[in-house]
Amino acid sequence: MQAVHIFGIIVRAAGLAMLVYALWNLAYGIGAILGWPPRRTGYEFGYFLTGGVFLVLALYFLRGAPRLLRFCYPPDKRP
Repeated sequence: MQAVHIFGIIVRAAGLAMLVYALWNLAYGIGAILGWPPRRTGYEFGYFLTGGVFLVLALYFLRGAPRLLRFCYPPDKRP
């Protein structure tokens, strides 16, 4: 297994972790709007913003982040 393939697996694993974090933020934002926890924190928008950003990044990383992979391992330098 070449280094570029191992790096691709690591990128996808990071994407999976970001997806879990994004879904947690979005779920907590929905819960905060619906009244859970009982006290209003005022951070509902922040949960949605964080969840949205991490969701976009997670989907990009789960697709293999082709531009990042090309930057780290240019096609002419690959073994």
